[in-house]
Amino acid sequence: MAGACERWRLHLEKAPFCVPHGGWVLPSWSSHLEIRRRHGAAAAHYIAPARAVTGLAISPTAFLAAAARPALEFSRSRNMDDLLDGAVALLEAIEESTELM
Repeated sequence: MAGACERWRLHLEKAPFCVPHGGWVLPSWSSHLEIRRRHGAAAAHYIAPARAVTGLAISPTAFLAAAARPALEFSRSRNMDDLLDGAVALLEAIEESTELM
């Protein structure tokens, strides 16, 4: 219990310390659900702002390797009633992308 609310806990196994980078999900808001695959320079354009983490810049070679990974632009409305449909569509698109690799 936390105050007057009951909390549910799900005990998970430990996650692997390191996993391969599978790709990118580029979220945005839109009036409708849309998932588009982005490749090469288009994907690099979206991930370029994230190329430095806490001031430590990524090497150009590492950036190009990351940009070569699959990228999905995921747009959906802000309406929470559309959340489940968006999540299902995104998971299907991710699975389809991994099959293409």
